[in-house]
Amino acid sequence: MPSPLPANQQQKMDWRVSWRRLVMQEDIIESFVLDQILARSKVQVDRFLTRFSQDFLKVLQDVDFIEKKVMQMKGKMGVVKDQQPENSLPADGLSGRVAPTANDATMGLDSHLFRLKERLVGDEPKLQLVSIVGMGGIGKTTLARTVYNDSLIVENFEIRGWVTISQEYDTREVLLALLHFTEIVFGRRKQEDSVTNFIKFVEVMSKHTDEQLGEQLRKNLYGRKYLIVMDDMWSIKVWDEVRKYFPDTSNQSRIVVFLGEPCPPELEEIGKQIAKSCKGLPLALVVIGGLLAKSQRTTVQWKYVAKDLVSVINLENHEQCLKILSLSYSHMPIHLKPCFLYLAIFPEDYEIRISKLIKLWIAEGFVNPVAHRSLEDIAAEYLKELIDRNLLIVRQRGTLGKMKSCVIHDLLRDLCLREAVKEHFLCIAKVYDVNFPPNIENKRRLGVQWSTKQFRYNPQVLNTLRSASSTHSLVCEYEWISPWLVPSLKLLRVLHVKDEYSPEEIMQLINSRFLHFAGYWDVNSRLTSSVSQLWNLQTLILRNSCKTTLPSQIWEMTQLRHLKFGKIVLSDPPRKSHHVGSQDSYILENLQTLSTLENFKFIEEVRKRIPNIKKMKLAYENNLVGSKLSSYCLENLACLSKLESLTLDIKWRDDTSAGDFGFPHSLKKLTLSGCHLPWNDMRIVGSLPNLEMLRLHRRAFVGDVWNPSEGEFGRLKFLEIRSTDLKYWGADNTHFPSLEHLVLDGVGLQELPLGLAEIHTLRLIELYWCKKSAVNSVKQIREERENLGYEDLQIHDSGNLWD
Repeated sequence: MPSPLPANQQQKMDWRVSWRRLVMQEDIIESFVLDQILARSKVQVDRFLTRFSQDFLKVLQDVDFIEKKVMQMKGKMGVVKDQQPENSLPADGLSGRVAPTANDATMGLDSHLFRLKERLVGDEPKLQLVSIVGMGGIGKTTLARTVYNDSLIVENFEIRGWVTISQEYDTREVLLALLHFTEIVFGRRKQEDSVTNFIKFVEVMSKHTDEQLGEQLRKNLYGRKYLIVMDDMWSIKVWDEVRKYFPDTSNQSRIVVFLGEPCPPELEEIGKQIAKSCKGLPLALVVIGGLLAKSQRTTVQWKYVAKDLVSVINLENHEQCLKILSLSYSHMPIHLKPCFLYLAIFPEDYEIRISKLIKLWIAEGFVNPVAHRSLEDIAAEYLKELIDRNLLIVRQRGTLGKMKSCVIHDLLRDLCLREAVKEHFLCIAKVYDVNFPPNIENKRRLGVQWSTKQFRYNPQVLNTLRSASSTHSLVCEYEWISPWLVPSLKLLRVLHVKDEYSPEEIMQLINSRFLHFAGYWDVNSRLTSSVSQLWNLQTLILRNSCKTTLPSQIWEMTQLRHLKFGKIVLSDPPRKSHHVGSQDSYILENLQTLSTLENFKFIEEVRKRIPNIKKMKLAYENNLVGSKLSSYCLENLACLSKLESLTLDIKWRDDTSAGDFGFPHSLKKLTLSGCHLPWNDMRIVGSLPNLEMLRLHRRAFVGDVWNPSEGEFGRLKFLEIRSTDLKYWGADNTHFPSLEHLVLDGVGLQELPLGLAEIHTLRLIELYWCKKSAVNSVKQIREERENLGYEDLQIHDSGNLWD
């Protein structure tokens, strides 16, 4: 009689069996749903989905839950639980304490964010000190940074400053750092990110006593509403010595103090052993460092890591490094594991677009919902956690510094792939590999990869792929998947390919959540009313420039989050519901992206249907004689209180006016093209309080002269002007106090305003197809800035100049 399995192995096997049974039942149900929908009429489909969708979504959630539990059992079996520090938040007193636990840093950040923001913007007029306490790595900085950059906080404080204090603190150094920051705020010094400039500042201030430095700091802050963050404070003595220099003028100023805890002496020797066990492998050192930073600082936890490292030090370097790196996976929070493993679905050395990765994570069900927060924001936090653990590298950032793309190191990708295969999480099919993965018909997630150097057309491979009938996710980053392949994979939820598919083929993917493809359709292509049978669709992206007509039934697809086409002709939403249920069932609360709508009327009914839209692209062309742009109701755009990015491309023969447009105060990015508005109407843009990026293309504004009004563009960081007849521009730091980057292309300016030299934040000016005199004026601006003591100004001149 065979001996019984150990309890932990038996438990893992039970979870695995339960999961596989549930998965099989899920496939049977999904196949039944697909057959039912394809066999019924439109009215029958509507009734069927109304009754069925809510119950079936619960089943899908159960499957996702079981899958995560299986991974947790495999990855966490035998691992000692982290010890949690105590959490306290006194309601009264000068020093409110916010102490997030390790779990809070990833899952319960919401409540701490709310409480900290409530402290900072509360009605108490007196100066308040708020302390965030706890050991390193439990999320204090994440919490404070999130609040520090929150739009409500930014709007609420005239001065914000962040000062990091070393463990070996010196009162004079603290005062110098605080004083240097406030001097920068008032434009009297160069930027704080230059070490050289700070050293010069220290040299200038060396003749002043600590008391004199403190009094100057008091003068700089007096009468102004300020928020100061003192990071990494290891002793309350620092606060006791500098607190007298923070004036309290009863204007609701606030100070946040980090009270950290040093590395316990009992961990120092273990830490040295861990570093030694990494054998000098740079990647291993970096990743293990990220692991320890996110772990609890307990002897038991660190000894556990050290023991695992010692067990692999005698292996060959590549294998040894993989073993060491695997610790970062085994100690990873359960909610991050599927997100990390999913990275293996992309090819080696592939630059991953972050916006796409987040959409895929959500469609796959990896992101745990949190009340009153979007899944996209939560997924962005997951991504940041992986980056903080040194498991992902940011490759490209946008103009405003936002992360655009990332890459994963080859060794870490090897770890991803190894663990993903072991967990039966996904399968990679290399079409040039003679050893094609076995049992591919049972693979849930499939990444198809190929090499231009090794590619050989192999009909047998294609036929094998067609047998993957249980595949729910298919990702291929190359134009290779034949159009006849996807229709055979009817249970697909996620499809990311670059091939062409017809509207009829798309309609067969009933259970899809994410669809991304090329689809080079005819000019008059249209999706029929059957699109509503894609009842669970979240993302639909068509990468082409063709015009596609979408039916009014698109307004019934309440799961939609992102809808992106080259050009969309979209019908108005239906006035009355013909479904069982209320009108509210047709509000697309999840919809965040909508582009590019052509000649779409923004009637009041539309505004109500998309209350949480964040990004939109609209195009308008005057096709009818006598038609007016005002008939498209663009003034209603001002009511979209969540809209952050808007592109308006106008091709209109008749004159337009400022009254034809409306912009919400929530806008951060705005691109205008062909509006032909006079520069005097720029106030409708300049008054937007949160605008950070403005692009003006193809005579968006017209006229010879632009004189901005004082107080406009308070937060604008990036300004781009292309193809305009502007000849004179009067601007200085009172108009663009935060401007960092200026681009001029095809602009007729004789010279740039010398007042730009006073904008201490300005870093870069790019010139294309501008006059020689304009280029010379920029050099004069740079010289003037040097005289004012500001940072050096970079000038990019394309060389395409004219007299």
